[in-house]
Amino acid sequence: MHEFGWKHEDFAPFSINAHANAMHNPNARLHEKISVEKFERSSMVATPINLLDASPTGDGAAAMVIVPAERVLRKPRILVSASAAATDTIAVHSRKDPLFLQAAYQSSKRAYEMAGVTPSDINVFELH
Repeated sequence: MHEFGWKHEDFAPFSINAHANAMHNPNARLHEKISVEKFERSSMVATPINLLDASPTGDGAAAMVIVPAERVLRKPRILVSASAAATDTIAVHSRKDPLFLQAAYQSSKRAYEMAGVTPSDINVFELH
């Protein structure tokens, strides 16, 4: 926020969208629509992060089946063009720049190169 001049309320759409999507998912932990006002009134976890900025802690699972496209009977819904990973120190005090996520930068750069795309070619990018 300091680096780029963002205000806390600029982050409200992320939480509002996530909660709106949860309304359609019977397995979501939180089934409650939120508004900008509710987001702004949410209690602080650690300034400037409030409760609705933070994702809930919980047990979950995910699965993926990867097969050659020609083996799928119907048109594939998702095409994974690239996948990359990188690591960095988790300790903020050990980072060259405490506000820069080097591993996120490195892994996304590798994935873009593998897929032959640039960030401007991407419609949706989610990092957690």
